[in-house]
Amino acid sequence: LEEMWNLAKQIAEWEANSLQSTIDQLDAMIQRYQALANMLNNTSFDSLKKYNVMDLLGLDEAKSRLELIRDQYEQGISSSEVKIDNLVKLAGVYRELLESAQVESEDDPNHFQSILSKYYNAEETTDEMRKALDDVVTMLNNNNYTANDWITEWNSNLQEAINSIIDAVDNVQELKDQLRENVIFKAANQAIESLASLNTKLAAMTGVIEDNWVIVGEGLTEYGLTKINLLGQQMKNTQKQVEAYAEKLKLIDEIQNDPEKWKAEYGSEEAYLQARNDAITNYYNSLQEVENIAYDIYNLGKQADEARVESLKKITNEYKNALAQKKEYYEYSKNIQSQTKDIEALKAQIEALNGVKVRPFYFNCGKILRA
Repeated sequence: LEEMWNLAKQIAEWEANSLQSTIDQLDAMIQRYQALANMLNNTSFDSLKKYNVMDLLGLDEAKSRLELIRDQYEQGISSSEVKIDNLVKLAGVYRELLESAQVESEDDPNHFQSILSKYYNAEETTDEMRKALDDVVTMLNNNNYTANDWITEWNSNLQEAINSIIDAVDNVQELKDQLRENVIFKAANQAIESLASLNTKLAAMTGVIEDNWVIVGEGLTEYGLTKINLLGQQMKNTQKQVEAYAEKLKLIDEIQNDPEKWKAEYGSEEAYLQARNDAITNYYNSLQEVENIAYDIYNLGKQADEARVESLKKITNEYKNALAQKKEYYEYSKNIQSQTKDIEALKAQIEALNGVKVRPFYFNCGKILRA
């Protein structure tokens, strides 16, 4: 009797087992497509061709890398959607089994036979299977058997199928997101990442230059010029990032007026609006970064000009002081020259007087007395 019950359960679960087998096969296919997409994303295309990997995996060598990656994601998405359909059917089978196992009344204690009977006329059912079904239904009727013993198991299987549906839906969206980021937005994303990496290195190099190395009295030093060049390269890279974010935003906005399309690609209005908002935020953040770097360059130039002006002021003041001192020296020299002339005149007078013969005083007195 136990063997007959097990056979009854096996027959009842035949459709569920068939669906599960299909789901398992789809899982293997989805995993393969994801693995291929990752490989194509991360492995040198030349290496794949060189080692004949393309031919081994049945990949079309005439297609570009992006085309092949897109193919893998699209096939993975398609397989995942088929898997969801089968999981929904599987959940329906378990619901039907659970309903059939319920005892509605003493007069009709068991509906489980109806589940078994539906396979009787199925195209794939052989005569041998029909005989087994007849035997099982007879056994169940004679023993007033119900499937209550299997309800717990079927409830668990039903919940597992529902959870698998949720996971599969998430996986489909994940594949769509990967397709979008790794194929549709790939060029923009690569540019953004590459430029961000370059700017990180340039910022590190700029940070090595100390502030007191940048400017001297005459203006910018060699270090200062180097810092401006590094900042200029950062600004150019950031401007290219702005262009990449603008391109990404353009691609997002292409489906802005088609709700059905962005719901299909992003899963929900909220997810689409979030992606768009992120792109807008990144775009304006990059613009702000360009302005910040431009201000840093301007500020360095301004400081250099101010240092140069201060240096010129200092030179001018020193020149003025020199002129004032020169004027004082000139006045002093002029005064000295004047005094020198007076001295020379006195010397001349003295020398003149020294050349005159002066008669004695008494001689003059005698002359006066005689007169």
